[in-house]
Amino acid sequence: MVSVEQIIARYNANARKIERLWSDPSIVLSFRDPDSGKMREQVGNGNLIYIRPSRVALGAGKLGEMVLLAGTNDRQFWLFDLQDDKTAYVGSYARLGEPGTQVLPLPVRPDRLPVLLGLLPIDGGLAYSEWHDGDLLVEPKWGARRLLLDPRNGLAKRIDLLDHEGRSVIVCTLTGSKRVRQQDIPADQGALMPAEAHIAVVGEEGSLTLKLANMTDDPDKFKPKLFDFDFLVKAYKPKRVIDLDQPASE
Repeated sequence: MVSVEQIIARYNANARKIERLWSDPSIVLSFRDPDSGKMREQVGNGNLIYIRPSRVALGAGKLGEMVLLAGTNDRQFWLFDLQDDKTAYVGSYARLGEPGTQVLPLPVRPDRLPVLLGLLPIDGGLAYSEWHDGDLLVEPKWGARRLLLDPRNGLAKRIDLLDHEGRSVIVCTLTGSKRVRQQDIPADQGALMPAEAHIAVVGEEGSLTLKLANMTDDPDKFKPKLFDFDFLVKAYKPKRVIDLDQPASE
């Protein structure tokens, strides 16, 4: 029987293969509109872009036009809602969680996507591990997450983000697998990614489903300006920019 250490090694080896990732997934996103208070659903195609360690961009469009664009770098996180009034929301990690600050109006911040998609290695050992219906359930000592791993390949079937009491607050269910086309790596040895990810917030209505496709690390796909909030403001020209570091206006 494969050991806990072997499964963790397989998961880590796969995660570390991916220094950057581009995909054009189909997207189903539901979230509560901060202006109307009503639930909105965005269905369409988009782009998911990741550059280790901290740059993420997720765009959702319809009929070839960008409708929503979320992203993060090592200092800021943001959302451009390009429908109707064209509003941008931006916050800083320096103020994240402080009293009086606001949250991004999405079910999951973009910086959490690499963790939930299994791109973050398990370092620093395990707080515990146990077998669960033939799969391995582990909780790393660091990172406030719990993973259900397939012992056959080390891939995650489910990843939970935890609060300070160890309770699940965000749940990502991962199904299937697809290879990433990677330069200098044979096609049958590229990193594996889930074919589909469904992310839900415990006790809330919002969710995000990604059906990943055409995954590659082709360097021509990665534009540094996609991770520059000031450049994006100039490019998309939102009518409002809401600073999430400040209290909400009445």
